[in-house]
Amino acid sequence: MNEQRLSSDAAFYASVSMIKRLLEMGLITGTECARILEISARHYGTNLIVYVS
Repeated sequence: MNEQRLSSDAAFYASVSMIKRLLEMGLITGTECARILEISARHYGTNLIVYVS
């Protein structure tokens, strides 16, 4: 993997962590969380798979 790919994946992981926290706090719904994660994955161009419970 190149440095740019690693940087994008790390940024995506950080966004997932923040979005999961908003979900845990009840500030967004599960549907909103899923949609935001889709947008974020597209934005960062990642192929990582995320499971949010």
